[in-house]
Amino acid sequence: MKVDDPEDPYNVLEVRRDASSIVVKAAFRSLAREYHPDTGTHPDPRAFQRAKEAYDKIMYERQGGVI
Repeated sequence: MKVDDPEDPYNVLEVRRDASSIVVKAAFRSLAREYHPDTGTHPDPRAFQRAKEAYDKIMYERQGGVI
């Protein structure tokens, strides 16, 4: 993936590749609070889903592809 790829999960969550899992989780939670369709300050189901998929992908990779 290109570094500036808008579909890159790290770009979606706006975190560095070497960010800790705690930082990744905090970034996701921040976006979730903003975009959640039911409780967000700026509800956007597509943006929420995109953030959720990015978070899941990063965490899956960090666990070695094991659920």
